[in-house]
Amino acid sequence: MPDSRAIAAAAVGAAVALIAVMVAVARGPGGSLRVELPIEYRVMNRMATCRGNHRIRIEPDGAVYLATNASECPAGKSWSTPFPPEAARRLTEAERAGLRREIDRSGVLALDPETDPGGVADGIVEEIELMRGADSRTVRVVNASPASFVRARAAILRVAGESQ
Repeated sequence: MPDSRAIAAAAVGAAVALIAVMVAVARGPGGSLRVELPIEYRVMNRMATCRGNHRIRIEPDGAVYLATNASECPAGKSWSTPFPPEAARRLTEAERAGLRREIDRSGVLALDPETDPGGVADGIVEEIELMRGADSRTVRVVNASPASFVRARAAILRVAGESQ
């Protein structure tokens, strides 16, 4: 009969190997976890109004656009205010690289597509939409603040020139 310690050691070894495979798959070709631009952060309230809903979009060229709803939305829509034609600011290549690196390291891509503890009808919904290669991924949190989402949000707000 196998020793329980040997079974436990084999299980740990298998788990470590599985994690290594999962990381390699997540990194993709070349081993990079590079988040690409554009990146969009959205915050929406869950009330009967869309007034105050806010968006930040960072384009591949570093253009940062901000839009906050100042009026009510058409039925079924979350946005009444389009992004302005002029960028609020433009990130340097170093700032874009730093933002991608911070989001890569934040762990936000490891979150489930939606985190909603439930039980609350009002509050806020936040989303971060990210690109990685040709793939788009949206992470949505409803009345929740997972640490990895908070880190990614803080990086976006900081480069957009907004406080948290």
